[in-house]
Amino acid sequence: MKYLENITSLLGKPKTVSEFELYHQFKLLRIEVNKLEKKIAQSENEKLLMENLLNTTITDLKESNEKIRRLRRKDLRQKDKELEIKANQLKQITESMTSSMCYMDKTYTYRYVNHKYEQWWGVKREDIINKSVQEIAPTIFKVFKPIYDSVMEGERYDYEFDTILPNGNRMVTKINYVPAYDLDNNNIGLYVYATDITDNKIKEEQIELSRIELDKKNKVLEQYIQSNLQLEQFAHIAAHDMKSPLRTITSFVGILEKKLAGKLDINEKKYFNFISQGTKSLSIMISDLLQYSKVKSQRLTIAPLDPDKLIKQILSYLKFNIDEKNAIIILGKFPTVIQADKAKLSQVFQNLISNAIKFTEEHKHPIINIKAVENKTSWLFSVGDNGIGIDDSFKSKIFEPFKQLSTKQQYQGTGLGLSICKRIVEDHGGTISVEQRESGGSKFVFSIQKDLKNKEPDSLLD
Repeated sequence: MKYLENITSLLGKPKTVSEFELYHQFKLLRIEVNKLEKKIAQSENEKLLMENLLNTTITDLKESNEKIRRLRRKDLRQKDKELEIKANQLKQITESMTSSMCYMDKTYTYRYVNHKYEQWWGVKREDIINKSVQEIAPTIFKVFKPIYDSVMEGERYDYEFDTILPNGNRMVTKINYVPAYDLDNNNIGLYVYATDITDNKIKEEQIELSRIELDKKNKVLEQYIQSNLQLEQFAHIAAHDMKSPLRTITSFVGILEKKLAGKLDINEKKYFNFISQGTKSLSIMISDLLQYSKVKSQRLTIAPLDPDKLIKQILSYLKFNIDEKNAIIILGKFPTVIQADKAKLSQVFQNLISNAIKFTEEHKHPIINIKAVENKTSWLFSVGDNGIGIDDSFKSKIFEPFKQLSTKQQYQGTGLGLSICKRIVEDHGGTISVEQRESGGSKFVFSIQKDLKNKEPDSLLD
């Protein structure tokens, strides 16, 4: 039986299929050996034969076992090579990461840091590898240990870290703490990833500053709008309340002038003329103020209208002014029907035509061209004249309230007419502008949007 013990020691415990088969063969052989031993007791020759057979079998088993060992060593070398390749690939990945990364074991000892970690935090890996956080940075360790402990228990932790780097630059990073596990799912440490979000953070801060600035400007704008609404309300109320006392003053001045007729000297007549002209100017201003305050307070009443008929009606209202200046009116072709607020559009045409008549030199006969053209979205109307014209530097100012480019002695007015026109045109979804004509004079062009619908006013006045 000592042969069997030798075989057993050679084979050991079977670990592979091949070894198991050999082991099984050995068991079968053992049975056969038992049989042979019985026969050997009967015959010495059989005993010698058995010994030879056993020796041969042991030799074969030794060779087979060595072959198995060689195969196992080759397999292990192959696996080691594969593991080495994967380790190198993993190292290349971690070293080329745009994020900082490190690995600490359960004792909070650094076992690995990548290139970005060295670059960002100004350290060398040989100075921190195999050293604990507590040893390198005790203050930081004390602050972050609760986080480390919770991650070691399987929790993730994320937060933003805003700091100044050793080179003096600001860096905002998003830090991720991730538990590390072995193949048996046992916690063996933690990974720390840091991603640079400085640019995004700066943009967020700029957006927030812009939002705050916008909020401030919105508040200023709201105050401005509110003050304008209050100003419009004041203008409406003041102009309305001033009409009655002004009429009284005008009436009594007229009565007084008639009673004193023939008794006034030249200077006194001049004074009465100043009063008369002043009350007349004030009356015009009050009327314009009332009109100006109503432009935004009254809702548009959009309805179909015939522009040709409307303009001819306005010309009939202005017949006295036209005849007084011997003005020539040239009418172009107009659309049959448009959608607009008739009363307000009448104001625009009346203001522009009146200005064209008024702002003409004394020795000239006003020549006024009124035309209309159509584009895809709007109707374009123009009123051209041969008057005094408008300098290019004043083109953007003439539509502002109370802006007058001429003296009151030359041309009487309040400077509200064109601002009223601008408001009305904009309410109709259009724009208004002026250009200098090559032949002299000005040409006002305004648009009226097609397919207009009734809408509420921007503000309501009592």
